[in-house]
Amino acid sequence: ESVFYNPANLSNLSGSSFLIGSTMFYEQDNLNYQFATLAFKLDKKNITAVTVQKLGVNATYYENELSSETSISFSQGFHLRKDRNSSLSLGYNVNYFILNQGSSAGTVGDGSNGIPGKSMYSFGLDLGLLASLRDKVHLGVFIKNVNSPRIGRGSNAQFLPRRLNIG
Repeated sequence: ESVFYNPANLSNLSGSSFLIGSTMFYEQDNLNYQFATLAFKLDKKNITAVTVQKLGVNATYYENELSSETSISFSQGFHLRKDRNSSLSLGYNVNYFILNQGSSAGTVGDGSNGIPGKSMYSFGLDLGLLASLRDKVHLGVFIKNVNSPRIGRGSNAQFLPRRLNIG
């Protein structure tokens, strides 16, 4: 789960791992979230992960997808310094965002004369830092969307949320 919270912690992974999950938010059949991540060791110091996440809103009347958000991420975590007294790790996620909007219902209500759907794309970058002292005191910092990505064009462009977690 390090790719979701702080990719710097990938450096502490001892071997390969696979995580997959799915949920329905608010117990609504039409609000689905799925994710899958595969983390593997490239060499003694580098751990790499590939993650896919999808959140979709489905119409119950015509079995259409009203909108979906997909994120494909490449992550890496590695130790900058590690000895028996302290460690310092750095990690990053490179995210490719895809937003698909379905066509509108139109005035008839069946989509025949509605606005056609469209897809929008963007890239984001997350950074994480993890430090420990004698395996007793830990400090983690995670910055989500550090490059301030936006999706859409012109007056319809929306900045994706940025977040800073420290713990």
